[in-house]
Amino acid sequence: MKRNKVFNVLFSLVICLLGINVWTKQLQKPIVVKPKPVAVVEKRSNVAQKINPVVKPVNVASINITYGVSTHQNKRPYQEDRFAHTTIGNGQFFGIYDGHGGAHVSERLAQNLHNYFVKATGTIKAQFIRAFDQIDYQAQQEWPDEGSTALAIFIKNNELHFAWVGDTRAVLERNDKVGFATDDHKPDRKDEKERIERAGGKIRMQGVWRVNGLAVSRSIGDAMCKKQGIGQIIAIPEYSAIRLTPNNHFAIMASDGLWDVMNNEEVVAMVNKALRDKKSLNSIAQMLQNAAIKRGSNDNITVCIIKFDWQVQPRESLLRRWWDWLRGE
Repeated sequence: MKRNKVFNVLFSLVICLLGINVWTKQLQKPIVVKPKPVAVVEKRSNVAQKINPVVKPVNVASINITYGVSTHQNKRPYQEDRFAHTTIGNGQFFGIYDGHGGAHVSERLAQNLHNYFVKATGTIKAQFIRAFDQIDYQAQQEWPDEGSTALAIFIKNNELHFAWVGDTRAVLERNDKVGFATDDHKPDRKDEKERIERAGGKIRMQGVWRVNGLAVSRSIGDAMCKKQGIGQIIAIPEYSAIRLTPNNHFAIMASDGLWDVMNNEEVVAMVNKALRDKKSLNSIAQMLQNAAIKRGSNDNITVCIIKFDWQVQPRESLLRRWWDWLRGE
């Protein structure tokens, strides 16, 4: 027993002498950690929809996520935009829904799309398709003269999933530039126009390009427009998934009240500058909204800024931790 103890001590001393130059020069390896979230709540008085725009911390895998929202009725007689955010397991679900002909469909989307998404089975893409289809069926039955666009984002395991119908748009920043943007479903978009024509339809210029009177080629609801030509206006969402990296710093979601008067590149540039100036996410969303109104937008406007914080700290070498353990620290 005594011999074993002496051998163990001698063996430890030899290992330490051999490794001393290694651990003293050991490179520090970065490890991504979750910072402690700090909530900031800001209320706005000009919001027709009863939501509290917030900057809310959300931990998703190795990213700390915060978001801010601003929504404005603008010059329209009603506020038909709706925003939703919820936690689904260890993922986060965001939605912006721009109603037309009324707010019933956009409200139903805000209240239930994420619930139908959770209950659906299969891949994330399949879950989105099923959830969109379910609400589209309900909307056509209950409010045949109303409809809505739908833009949903689901973030889980450092992957951002987009699903959308209509012209509510999302833009993902990468290295201070536009990294990805959803493509609006307008009737004159080349592939949408071809799809409409294959279904026997025709687009017409009536102020803007329209199909069966509607200014978007995909929507939730709009039974009266859809019945004019089966398969011409559809509710099947377009889907895309992007793996997030530390080069992605934020994403922007907004209804067309913003995009009608501002392009992707200038919006990303404005958000970059505002973040460098340490402005809050709510104030950045409101800044974009106010800029759109100043440029002549008359439509409802809802803007959501989702920020990705990647934080690192040095990791101690294994040999250093082993040496501390030997010394009883």
